[in-house]
Amino acid sequence: MAYDASSRWTWYSPDDEYAKREEQREEEREKEEEQATTDALGALVGTGDFPVKRVQAAAAASPKSPPDPMAVDITGLDKVAVLHALWSASRATAFKAEGFGPNYSGGGGVQLPPFNFKQAIAKAQEDYIDYFQGFAILMDLRGDTIDPQWYDHSNGAGAAARAIAKLRQPKPTA
Repeated sequence: MAYDASSRWTWYSPDDEYAKREEQREEEREKEEEQATTDALGALVGTGDFPVKRVQAAAAASPKSPPDPMAVDITGLDKVAVLHALWSASRATAFKAEGFGPNYSGGGGVQLPPFNFKQAIAKAQEDYIDYFQGFAILMDLRGDTIDPQWYDHSNGAGAAARAIAKLRQPKPTA
């Protein structure tokens, strides 16, 4: 038992003291690591050899890695339009999760919901799109290329490339 500043007796357990000591040790380790980093950077400043310069020089000297042969190029395409093209070309696979029942097979006169552009705008910015409105998308649309492996697994070989090629076709003018 110990007396604290607020004139109350407080019980301290050995676990509390151990936790405090561990926190102090961790803070000391972090300070030591920070000091070592500062010292190392100080030494580099003296020589003018900054790590950033080395990384930039190495990147400029190394050849670019070859593109993934499976990747589909979506450079210059609107991400929502890409999501719509993939959604339109996909097979309905997750409608049991969307309230269409466990035996939904795409037939039987069940009307599919229309593409929701408001949801698509938000969804196209996400890291990875698993399913969108009941259709398997299974890819990340944020870059300039997409990896169609899992989309094609669910929708047939080459399905993503066909959907993007169809999106890239010029629209007929009326």
